[in-house]
Amino acid sequence: MDYKAYLEEYFVGYDVLNELKLNYDGEDIVFIVKNLGGGQNYLDSVIQPVQIVAHGKDVDTAKTLLATFAQVKSGTMFVQNNEYIRQNYSTPFVIGDNQNSGPNHYSQVVISGTLIVSTNLSDIIKVEIDGFEYFTTGRDISYVTVEDTQPDDNRIGTTNIKQAIVTFICSMENKNNDVCNKISRLRQGKLDIDNSFIIKLTFSDNNRTETYTMKHSSSGVDSTNTLSPVTVFTFVK
Repeated sequence: MDYKAYLEEYFVGYDVLNELKLNYDGEDIVFIVKNLGGGQNYLDSVIQPVQIVAHGKDVDTAKTLLATFAQVKSGTMFVQNNEYIRQNYSTPFVIGDNQNSGPNHYSQVVISGTLIVSTNLSDIIKVEIDGFEYFTTGRDISYVTVEDTQPDDNRIGTTNIKQAIVTFICSMENKNNDVCNKISRLRQGKLDIDNSFIIKLTFSDNNRTETYTMKHSSSGVDSTNTLSPVTVFTFVK
């Protein structure tokens, strides 16, 4: 993974470095990439904590750049050299205020993040419901069967599959959008409860897709004073 190259594609026009720029003049905004300890290693994946530190005298601009990056990129995935990287970031904070560098004073603005780097990964990267793409905070698709097991002469059972159920569960912020409004109408009895939804899932391995016609099984809105309202939908085929 070349994380520096990924950041250079986003922060066009700014220097992105893996180490501190020794001759920094305190003038332009420079982004420093730091790989932190405390990560975890698995057979085909790595969980890598990172920090992006912006050095510059224009604190407001540096903070806005990092805040926008964190908001746009958190929870998303990018592919690089056959590696799949999912990323999450904190909100920015200022450290080292009014440091001296030549005639200028500069500050440091920091965001912390976690990169989950995997190879040969097949993950759900896009969720479309009734033709519209939605940003989801969690996704779960399952396949469950109903078995009919009968003992044979040796009392060892033989199992036949009578039926199978495909279930898709996803969570997202509860917003004024088409799917939330449609389920709100179902909840109020304004739509037929046997209404169908077209669920299209795109996976990270070569953008493979799976499409299902499903019915809404259950949902709930989790509303608290300290967090954005989150709704969890369950759909069954």
